[in-house]
Amino acid sequence: SAAASSSSSLGGFFPTKADDDDDDDDTNNNGAPSSSSDKARAVQQSFPMMMPKMHFAIDGVYEVRGVGLVVGGTLTRGKIAVNDAVLLGPDRAGGFVPVTIRSIECKRQAVKEVRPGTAATFAVRSLNRRAPLRRGYMRKGMVLLGEHDNPKATRAFEATVVILHHSTTVSEGYQPVCHLGVVRQACALLHISSGDSVLRTGGKATVTFRFMYHVEFVLPGVTFLFREGRAKGIGKVTKIRYDIK
Repeated sequence: SAAASSSSSLGGFFPTKADDDDDDDDTNNNGAPSSSSDKARAVQQSFPMMMPKMHFAIDGVYEVRGVGLVVGGTLTRGKIAVNDAVLLGPDRAGGFVPVTIRSIECKRQAVKEVRPGTAATFAVRSLNRRAPLRRGYMRKGMVLLGEHDNPKATRAFEATVVILHHSTTVSEGYQPVCHLGVVRQACALLHISSGDSVLRTGGKATVTFRFMYHVEFVLPGVTFLFREGRAKGIGKVTKIRYDIK
């Protein structure tokens, strides 16, 4: 079959996180999810209406001769099986496109299904034959979501933050690079809604960040880092701001 031939063609052509760390703590020796699933359930209870049933964060994109486009990353929620229909996005306009999973590899072995906490790679193909996937469409930071998740990308989010180090002060208009999992983009600090109007090393506050270049898909409850030169801070997303464009 096409899926079987694609699986045999995928052997060992790209690196994955699993290759770098065969002793990944996210799964036990039987391949079952452990602590990562507990964390996912805790976040689901905090944000029950905003969490997708399936979430795969893409941190690598490859184009393989005879196979087509391949995406690599880590499954954080739900499960994905061969021939599943999923949504890929967001593009720079915030859209998602339906794709099918042609084959799956985990630790350079073809598998039929992956579960949360697993690093894997998928050969994907667009379900719209008139609009095939192209390498230029893909980028790190995109996600695969369930076909019924009804996803929506955002331009801004609120977060509680702590300044780990800054030589002077942080105020509104500050533009660090934010690292939210596989998402990496410069953000503008729009508003400091609690604490002082300026933040110094060790300062804590609730702030609003806006992505400067294009929308992203952000999960509530995610911990992130932000930096600018030697200045660094850490935060946790508390609210997705769909009202800010």
